[in-house]
This record gives sequence, structure tokens and C-alpha cells, in this order.
Amino acid sequence: MAYKADRFKTSKKNPKDKLVEHAELDFGIYLAEVIVRPKDATHSGRLTVFIPSLAKDRDDPSGYYNAYWSSPFAGSTPSNKVGENIYDYAQTQKTYGMWMVPPDAGNYVLVVFADGKKKFPVVIGCMFPDQLQYMVPGNAVGNTYGVDQKLPVAEKNRREVDLDHGNQARRPINPHVTKAILDQGLINDKIRGLSFASARRESPSRVFGILTPGPEVPNKDTGKLDGTNRLPGHSIVLDDGDSVGDNKNIRLRTGGGHQILMDDSTGILYVINKSGTAWIELSNDGDINLYAEKDFNMRARGNVNIRSDKNLNLEANTSINVNVGDYETADSNSDEDGNVRGNLNINVGNTTSWLNKNDFKLQTDSNGLLSLVAGTDLFTTASNHVNISGNNKTKIFGASGVDVKSGSDINVQASGLSNILGSQVHLNDGGSAEQAVIGLNADPLPITEYEDQADTKPDWDYDENDVDENTNPIPSEGKRPGVRDKIKSILSKLTTREPWEGREN
Repeated sequence: MAYKADRFKTSKKNPKDKLVEHAELDFGIYLAEVIVRPKDATHSGRLTVFIPSLAKDRDDPSGYYNAYWSSPFAGSTPSNKVGENIYDYAQTQKTYGMWMVPPDAGNYVLVVFADGKKKFPVVIGCMFPDQLQYMVPGNAVGNTYGVDQKLPVAEKNRREVDLDHGNQARRPINPHVTKAILDQGLINDKIRGLSFASARRESPSRVFGILTPGPEVPNKDTGKLDGTNRLPGHSIVLDDGDSVGDNKNIRLRTGGGHQILMDDSTGILYVINKSGTAWIELSNDGDINLYAEKDFNMRARGNVNIRSDKNLNLEANTSINVNVGDYETADSNSDEDGNVRGNLNINVGNTTSWLNKNDFKLQTDSNGLLSLVAGTDLFTTASNHVNISGNNKTKIFGASGVDVKSGSDINVQASGLSNILGSQVHLNDGGSAEQAVIGLNADPLPITEYEDQADTKPDWDYDENDVDENTNPIPSEGKRPGVRDKIKSILSKLTTREPWEGREN
């Protein structure tokens, strides 16, 4: 059927219009206060609200409305398509949409009456308290008390005599968010640690996002869960940047401190866990920097391919262990592609230089053959004895001669016959043996000394029961106290706990 612009046009003579022609309908939009703590046995988000313009007494429940909670997007699969099998996922309704917890008591919302009828009050939006949205959406940093450094803060306390909601005003520190960032080692990092994403940063704001209320904890005065005191919530920030072009990023941060940062200002992608014991960063230049406090585990059911177009540096502070297949049975088994297990193949296009501090052992078991082949000369040199032993014959062959020379005695002994055979045999007469050439030394790899970060967390001095304008929660300014170990390494970069001093920004 072709579309017609007036297809759903209603006539003024419609019978339904006549039924409501003289009804007392209300199509206004009202400012309403959430009057009691949101609790709804139906779990549908119903809110009890008081509308000042429709009722005089705020304490009179007869003037309250039990309003429906609405969402910018919500829905379900068609109810008329439900099947008869009540146990089958495919035959029951599925819901979807955006769900956010209704606001605490004392907040203001906008309410309309669906179809103009008072029995259908619907919340269509929420109102921020006047000038109180500094924390939203990124738990932004600001000026606080007791320290000059900008730290994550809460909202301005309305009881302060000189009430100032400006960006330079001092606000109470947010100890939970600050402590999480401090423990990670990022309290002085204006990119990875601190967030400047506040709805009040500039006007009009270039910050978008969501900050959840956070889990409730008991009120410090009453000990009750009344929504007054909450731990940090989760934040999703989409920041289009400030006036100087910084802070263009998407940041996902949990209330505990886990973070994923995608920053267009610096070009980095950064991930860190809440304790700061593991992080990974993809730099704008193409570097991948990774730090793990404990193990780094990787497995692939297929191939693992590692290539470096320049140097591949491998270093371990204790041991490097390499195992190919099961040692006892690998040589008699094949993989699913028919390849015999237990092979180690190394191709070197130029020189192999191997420097060993102590013993070097090379052995083949059972019927294994050990073969050393040199394209030109083969040198064997020892600072002390050279021992060659074989359980069967020991053979030495030189196509153009064999020289045996000693700076002292030469002893030849055999349990059987000693045979000397030559076209001529000279004893102490004519000829001389050439001196053996000394083998080449292996060149050591260049070593760089790095300074590690200390194991201890930065100092934290905050007592929520004893807070005043002189409280400084970070007396060490976010630096890790303790011994910083020296690490000698062949690596060109050595990642550490945060703050990692090896990065450029």
C-alpha cells in the first residue's frame, strides 16, 4: 500500500473526541519532588512524588502521586507472539532497553499525565539540583582542602557560608576515587589517572556520559541506608575535549578503579586493573607496553607467531625454559596435521654469539646423534683441559694433514696395539706441527641499568571521622615510598608499576 500523508488523520467528528470534549484533562508538565525513598514491590520503577503546584501540604500523602518511571528506550518482543511452551526461551517474551535507577528522595523530576488523566502520572525526566553536577559524569578533579593538587572531589556542601559553585571553588575530596587512583600510581597522571570530565568544565559543555549513584553505605549519623552516603559509582565518559583540545577521550571506569581509556588527544589506548598490578598500553607510535605484577600467561590451540622486524629481545631474571612436545613420547607422536612432535628448529642468517657464565651442557639421549658441521673452520678452545671421550672408537681425520702439538709432554697409551702407519715414519726427525688457532670469543649484549618502582603503595592519610580544611590525604604527593631496586637489562624499555617513567607522556 502506498504511503498517504493523511492516512491517520482524525476527523473532528470522531466519536472518541466527543467523549472527552468536556472532560477535565490535564496535559501540563509539572515539576515534582521525589518524596519518599524509591521502593517499588513491582520493580517497575514507580516513584512517589509531590507536585507543589497541585497540592499545598508537602506532608499530606493525599497530594502524592505514584508515578510510572519512563525510559528513553524500552520495549519487548510482541506479546501476541508468545508461544504455548512456557519453558521455551524462543516462545516467551524478551525485553530490552535502557534502565537507570530512579533518583533518591529530595530530587526533582518532570511529570506528565498520560492521556491527560491524573491516574496515569509518568516521570519523563530528571532535574539536576541547581549547580550541582560537578561530579558528573567522570568524578572530575578539582580544588580541595589541605592540598594544592587537584584531586577527585565531591559536590560543594550547601552549608558553607561562602557558597561558590565555580570551577575554582574548593570542594570536599572524594576519598574513595582518590585512593583507587593513588594505589594504582596514577594520581599525578593527568591522562591515565585524573579525569577532567565535568559537566561544569565549560559552557556549553563538551562532556557527555553517565555516572551511576554507587552502592549505598549507612548514613554516618543515623546508621541507616537512606541514600545519603554512597560509594563511587561506575562512569562512562564521552569527552569531546576542552577549549585547548585536550581530554578528547572515551573513559570507562568502575567504582573500584578498573579502567579502559581511549584517548584521542595522545593517541593511546590504556587498560589497568583496580589495584594497578597489571596494565597495558597501546601508544600512538605503535608500541605495546605491558606490565604484570605476577604471571603473564598465553596459550593458542593453533600457532603462536612472533616477529620483530628489528631486534627480538628475550630476558628472564631467573631461568629461560624451552620445551618442545612431551620429552618421553614426542618423537613417536604426530599432531593432527601429521607433523612429528618434539622438533626445535633455529635458523640464523648471520652470526650466532652465545656467552655462558658457567657450565654449558649439550647432550642427546638414547640413539640421538650430535652433529657439529662448520662451513669453513671449527675451533675448540678451553682455558683449561680439553677432553674427548668416546665409548667406541674416537676418530680424527684431516684430508690434508693432522697436527698434534703440545707445549709439554705428549702421552699416547693404548690397552691394545699402538699402530703408526705412514708412507714414511719419522721419529724426532723433520717436520713440525702447527699451533692450533684460538676460537673467537662471544660478545656480551649491552646492558642498561633501570630503576624500578617501589613495591609499596603511595602514602594515604585520611580518616573520615576527622576531616577538616587542613587534611592532606596524600602526604607523599603520590610517590611510592621505599627502596627502588636497580635492574640491569638488555631491554631497550623496561615497564614498571605505575607511574612508569619510561613513557614520553
